[in-house]
Amino acid sequence: MRPNKVLQEKSRWRVRPRLWRLVRWWSEQRCARVGAFGQTLISPVRPDGHGVFGEDGRRVAFFLEWDSGGEQLRVLAAKLAGYAAHVRKGGPAWPVLFLEIGRPPWGSS
Repeated sequence: MRPNKVLQEKSRWRVRPRLWRLVRWWSEQRCARVGAFGQTLISPVRPDGHGVFGEDGRRVAFFLEWDSGGEQLRVLAAKLAGYAAHVRKGGPAWPVLFLEIGRPPWGSS
């Protein structure tokens, strides 16, 4: 299942006792458009998605990195370095949500 499908199905998540909703979702293709994160920004990142959770007028934006279990730690570290460069170039400093589907965190038995 790709990130678009996961987040569309989970458009209402409970966080603490309050109800947060996914109020914006941009696909990987939308994120890749020139100027998606700033008209003059040529971003070094290519997120798998971008979203905004909202509740009572508050908003929390995030980038999504989707991993089906095949990414090596050095690749994930390089992605974080890319996000740091993104911020240095004037891009938004949103948290990066790494979502890994496909293998348990403790390895295979």
